[in-house]
Amino acid sequence: MVGHYGVGVPVGYTLRDGDLVVEAGEGRAIDISTRGVLLETGHPLSPGMEIELSIAWPARMNGAHGLTLRVSGHTDGSRESSTVVSIQDWVVAPALAAMS
Repeated sequence: MVGHYGVGVPVGYTLRDGDLVVEAGEGRAIDISTRGVLLETGHPLSPGMEIELSIAWPARMNGAHGLTLRVSGHTDGSRESSTVVSIQDWVVAPALAAMS
């Protein structure tokens, strides 16, 4: 069984169609698991699109430095203001390095 964790943290996202950036914005990661993220953006995102997320992770490295979870995947479906993102790859990085 895959665990789901309610996180409610800020997210920056970039929606792509190949090399073309279709949309970029901010939202909140409402729920996260090893397979996906429930992303709240205020409007539904188109299904089947490539997406990159930069999630402000609540844990700190060495108790002081912020962390960012960078996720790449695709949008699976949307309802009202939320979109399900299937995770294909991810990395955790120090916040400053992850935002570049």
